Amino acid sequence: MIHTFINRIYTNGSFHVLDYHILLEEIEKDGVSPQIYGILAQQGRLEETPLFFQMRLLEKVNHNRYSSVFIKCETNRILNQCEKLKYEVIPLKGVYFAEDYFGDFTHRTTSDIDILVRKERVADLIQVVKESGFVEEEPYIAGHFHRSFSKPLPHSEIPLTVELHWGLMRSDNSSVDTEYLWSQAVPFKDYTSIKKLSPTHTFYFMCLHAWRHNLDSIKHDLDVIQALNYMPQSVSQVLQFAKSHQTYKRMTRTLAILCERYPFLRETCSSPEIKTLWFKKIEKFNWSKPLIFFDYQVLSYDTFQHRLKETGRLFFSRDSDLYDWLNLRIIKRRLAILYGWQKQLVRHMIEIIKF
Repeated sequence: MIHTFINRIYTNGSFHVLDYHILLEEIEKDGVSPQIYGILAQQGRLEETPLFFQMRLLEKVNHNRYSSVFIKCETNRILNQCEKLKYEVIPLKGVYFAEDYFGDFTHRTTSDIDILVRKERVADLIQVVKESGFVEEEPYIAGHFHRSFSKPLPHSEIPLTVELHWGLMRSDNSSVDTEYLWSQAVPFKDYTSIKKLSPTHTFYFMCLHAWRHNLDSIKHDLDVIQALNYMPQSVSQVLQFAKSHQTYKRMTRTLAILCERYPFLRETCSSPEIKTLWFKKIEKFNWSKPLIFFDYQVLSYDTFQHRLKETGRLFFSRDSDLYDWLNLRIIKRRLAILYGWQKQLVRHMIEIIKF
């Protein structure tokens, strides 16, 4: 139902004949109440929904306000220090993305702080975030393009994390030109050293971010749609530089899924390069899930070498999604138990033969 509702929001369709109780369940399941509230407020359509629905959305916005204010303060502290030291950085996603694309920094849930830094400045930025209290360093995974640092929050079991990115994608399965993104960055408020991604590259980044999460939440859908609404260039132009970045298949896969969910996007994303997904005809079958998972994990890459590399990572890396998906720890434990039983059985059989 939520897909139908979002289609009607953006096409000025009627909200009648909707079960708002079921709709609220779906909205709250994905934690997108603030985003839905922000979009309806931007379009002046809140009053077209029942009062209880409006009040429930507003309640979630106010609940999100407490964490958003704190995260905004922590973000500003880091940005102000970077400005003072003349370190160039770009805040990604977060409260300022919500402010620009959803109308208010409370209109999108945010759980961490993401900052793009120049690779040669990573060590300097690590010092900045540690001095801001983010001293709990998470283990670095080889090949990744960010470092994570956390600090405990009062009255919360979940710490606040700062992720320092020096890229948008892994360098061993893409060739994203971050220098080009830096050169196209636009001014951020009154800062001189702090920038933000251009609207076009914000859309590009949000598509890649949605792909990385396999569009597993409506939150990512809305991020991409809102960014698309503010983008001055055409989708075809974005796909052209995605080809040079070797992220073309990730982009077209993401946009194809969104066009399937939200038909109103087909006109905006009218490029013939965005084709119907091959697995749409089989996804209703349970046996299709491994194939679709393989399509996401391996076939989303532009070159044969990248697909081959990701196949190896998928099946042999301990930090791969497949490892978690199949829960290999449990499987290995069971195999160990089975192996123990076999050893005992063989031992007993030898004893019987000797007897």
